[in-house]
Amino acid sequence: EMTPGKPLAEYPDFNDTVIELELTANRGDCLSIRGVARDLSAALDRELRRFESASVETMSRGIARIVELHTHGRIDADLLYTLVEKEELHLPFLMRLRLAMVDTLRDEVLASHLAYTVHATGVILRAYDADRLKDEEGKVPLEILQKAPGLVEVSSGGRRLSLVGISSDPAFAATDDSAEILLEASYIDPEILVPAVAESGEKTDELYYRSSRGSEPEIPLGMEYLESRCSAAGSCRFSKTPLSLEADREDRILSVDISKLNAVIGQEIPKGTIHTILKRLGFVIHHTGAERFGATIPRWRHDIRNIQDVAEEILRIVGINQIQARPLELTEQNRLTESTRRFRIRRDLRQRAAAAGFFEAVTYAFADRKLLESYGFPVLDESRELLNPIVEELNTLRSTLTVNLLEAARRNVSYGKRRIPLFEIGSVFDRERQEQERVAFLWSGEAEEPGVPNQGKPPRIDFARFVRELGSVIGRFRLESCTESNALIHPYQSATVWIGDRPAGWLSKLHPKAAEAFGLAEETFVAELDFDVLIPPYIEAEPVSNFQGTFKDLSLLVDRELPYRAMEEALEKLEEPLLRRFFPIDRYEDEHLGDQKSMTLRFFLQSGEGTLSDEEIEGVMQR
Repeated sequence: EMTPGKPLAEYPDFNDTVIELELTANRGDCLSIRGVARDLSAALDRELRRFESASVETMSRGIARIVELHTHGRIDADLLYTLVEKEELHLPFLMRLRLAMVDTLRDEVLASHLAYTVHATGVILRAYDADRLKDEEGKVPLEILQKAPGLVEVSSGGRRLSLVGISSDPAFAATDDSAEILLEASYIDPEILVPAVAESGEKTDELYYRSSRGSEPEIPLGMEYLESRCSAAGSCRFSKTPLSLEADREDRILSVDISKLNAVIGQEIPKGTIHTILKRLGFVIHHTGAERFGATIPRWRHDIRNIQDVAEEILRIVGINQIQARPLELTEQNRLTESTRRFRIRRDLRQRAAAAGFFEAVTYAFADRKLLESYGFPVLDESRELLNPIVEELNTLRSTLTVNLLEAARRNVSYGKRRIPLFEIGSVFDRERQEQERVAFLWSGEAEEPGVPNQGKPPRIDFARFVRELGSVIGRFRLESCTESNALIHPYQSATVWIGDRPAGWLSKLHPKAAEAFGLAEETFVAELDFDVLIPPYIEAEPVSNFQGTFKDLSLLVDRELPYRAMEEALEKLEEPLLRRFFPIDRYEDEHLGDQKSMTLRFFLQSGEGTLSDEEIEGVMQR
């Protein structure tokens, strides 16, 4: 009874606190009073009270005498059925008030009771009018059929009643006028349900919002709660033993590394604290080691997938304010591999070659076996030869790049080109098919483009010019007597290329017979180098002097047969700190010198401590 003028807060039903929660889409387990209480019990370290139903009157007939449950094959849902005999049912004022507060009050009393139970427990409930489902014998036949993974159909007498967790047919729904009601409680994993609905395009009802986000899997609780409420608010008798059906599913167990978990959280959390929190959240802990344990994920937490999700749960309970703030440390992993280094060197080599006037040629990794043999190049062993060449002329793997470049130069000649500078970076193969990467250069014909400076008559390429162009691409190198042997090499204009203390390859004017065979100009020069030798070593920086240096020339009479390399080695052995570099600038021979020749060298002298005096310069030169 309400008295006019009395404040509503003084009435027990109104004197309450209303809390509105905003949830993320993956926390469907908290779309009910029970779900929120379960989460709060973990946070506050309080035991969650179990619902205990009071003793109520039950039906004299068992549900199995009326309802016949048939299943076909695998079922992905949990189902529970109870039969109810209803004589009268009321909706108490407090329930009506609470339903109105959460905007779920229904026009009918039975529908309101169902909505109240769903909101309180999170269990998906549906009610069917049993009288509309009975056959001629007074039985209620139920058939459970899985149409597709996640699509479980409930039908009776060939009529579809519902798709579990998705929708139901209002024509068979129980109303306040129904005397005998078939109640259905269900649960289906949202990870299976949502993709099935998206793929099938099935229409959904209001309960799909809950089931798609994860409803309460403990479905007997929902039935017990509804029985208690309906019995207290009217005259309803529930069947004593329900019919149930459970899906065959395996527990999800996650392996948790404690050190990794703490690294994600950003602070050391004791192992005991982690176990306690997870147990309060419903996890089952399996001890597997000092730094690792297994955790069975509760069925209502379908959103827990990995160790990051577990860390989020620990962080929620511990409290983010309890985590000591510290700067985020990002350490980028070194992703520079040997392949990356080779790619960059290859790219830089291409760019320098193009800047020097060479054009890149890209040819097949195959060659003509007879052509290679005719010029003295090694070929594949017969047992390792190609079984199905693309064409007869390319019937083996190449052992040199030079022959392919000569073929490319011949095609350029047929196009009317007079200046043909080419290079290629590619793989060659030895007799055992071992792969090696090489670089080849070719220059044939004119040394430069015709123009006003050369009056339209450019000079022809020569040995010195080719060596200079090659040096602008690969850097410093030296030439020694040629040790390579093949029919492309000129006997008098060829050399072995040395880079540092390693032979890199060979350089030569093309043999006249080979030039004629390929239809190239007599002034054709080729070089083939090992790419691995061209990879620059790691260079240690040396201090740069701020003082002026000086050049001094020195002419020496030496034996005519003495190679320059011998003179170079002798000077390097001096280990003179003031001698920064030296190089030859002139060579002179005539009959007056007999068995000797005159070699003029230029020396660059510099000190890091001061400007050199004349005495210091002469002292070095006298050595």
